[in-house]
Amino acid sequence: MKIPYGVKDGEIFHISEIIDRSIVVLCPYCQKELVAKKGKIKQHHFAHQNGSCTQHFSNHLFGLEGKLLVDMALSTFAKSKQHRIKMYEEQLMRQLAEKRRWVKEEQRIFQKNRAELHRLKEVVGPALVEQLLAEIEQFCAYKIAPFPAFHLLRSNHFSEGYTDGKRQCTAAEIREGYKEYYYPNRFEPFVNFLKNYHQTNQQLSDLEAKAIIFRRDLAFFENFGLYFLKIKADHQIIYKIGLSSRELSLRLAEIEQTLTSFFLRVDIDLLFYQKGVAFLERYFKQKYQSHQYKIGQLTEYFSFSNSLAALIIKDLNLLKINGAPKRGTEDWIDWVFLNFNGKIYGKTTSTSSYGQVYVNNQCYSLTSLEFRALTKRMNLKTE
Repeated sequence: MKIPYGVKDGEIFHISEIIDRSIVVLCPYCQKELVAKKGKIKQHHFAHQNGSCTQHFSNHLFGLEGKLLVDMALSTFAKSKQHRIKMYEEQLMRQLAEKRRWVKEEQRIFQKNRAELHRLKEVVGPALVEQLLAEIEQFCAYKIAPFPAFHLLRSNHFSEGYTDGKRQCTAAEIREGYKEYYYPNRFEPFVNFLKNYHQTNQQLSDLEAKAIIFRRDLAFFENFGLYFLKIKADHQIIYKIGLSSRELSLRLAEIEQTLTSFFLRVDIDLLFYQKGVAFLERYFKQKYQSHQYKIGQLTEYFSFSNSLAALIIKDLNLLKINGAPKRGTEDWIDWVFLNFNGKIYGKTTSTSSYGQVYVNNQCYSLTSLEFRALTKRMNLKTE
């Protein structure tokens, strides 16, 4: 099981924060020791030393589910991912609430029919009723217990007839010939309840466990902040993307100390920091893989042109805006530029038409100012 974070001295550490692989890090779920896997091929992660965890880590938050498509803007991917996480949580909570309602209704049926069985002692005899009640208790307690013998409830008292779950027969037919596993119609809801008892309880147990693990993952996830740094290392400019759940100043000090092993002078400038988007680190690394700048064994550094770095910062800053930016602002132009297909349609020499662009299947007719601003960004991208 691949885990992106572990616990050390009561603090949560992301895999990217672990440089020394000999440091002991524990699984946040089972508290067993983890090994930092930081090879050159697979995504960096923690793994258990022996076997795997009995818990099931949710892959919905950090996005460890495989190779990602990288044609979306960072901000668009992040907002889409946040929406999917929210939808997953809402769906999980709905399923859990529905299953709890179903179990509550089944318990009502259970109590009602137990009371009905007690009232039948004078009809079919107390010994048979007590035997059946004991079998019901045993069946509910143990999966492998035999199914309660409802088919032994045979009496003229059950004038509504009998069923085996598919076919029907009358009380007279029951008396004339032995109908195996037929039981009174009035107990059909109770029989169905018992048939589904173990499956329903297992489903509820699974959903509750899934909800607990999801909330736990979400709590860990929300501890992490995504940072983007501009670093002047001697006479060159490099950039770093990363995650940290600790005081950011501590992480920056660690980075500076690490880089002083390779450079004489290191100056770090924080360009962006935000919590709740930890999954974006992996997407960023895949999207800008060709710009990766390796420093020894360190892989979280990148080299960008000034224009591309400026574009990345604009993209990241769009994360701080809910939904699409307000039209007429620079943020709106940035949003269009980062999300359209690079084509302006219907441009004519007429001053009243400066073309249309499509963003998320919606058409926008550009004004002259918007057209000039958009083409300026398009020209910068080709530099």
